[in-house]
Amino acid sequence: MSNLPAWPGADVCYTRAGMITNHLCRSSYQAAKVKTGWRPPQEATELIDAMNRGDEEAIKSACQRYSHIWAKNTASHPPS
Repeated sequence: MSNLPAWPGADVCYTRAGMITNHLCRSSYQAAKVKTGWRPPQEATELIDAMNRGDEEAIKSACQRYSHIWAKNTASHPPS
């Protein structure tokens, strides 16, 4: 049983959103001068909240806005 929303393409969008949050958090952490007390960037936090709500519009919008992040990984890691 899947916890994904029932809308078409949710599995692909959630895979891409995961790549986006991973990239945003990794980039932010690497750029942080002080690692103690580091917090994820607001964009990543908002996307995670949208994923928890199953907000189709917000997730698809983020996937479109950050397509340069997931597009380079799609060829080597296609969604299942």
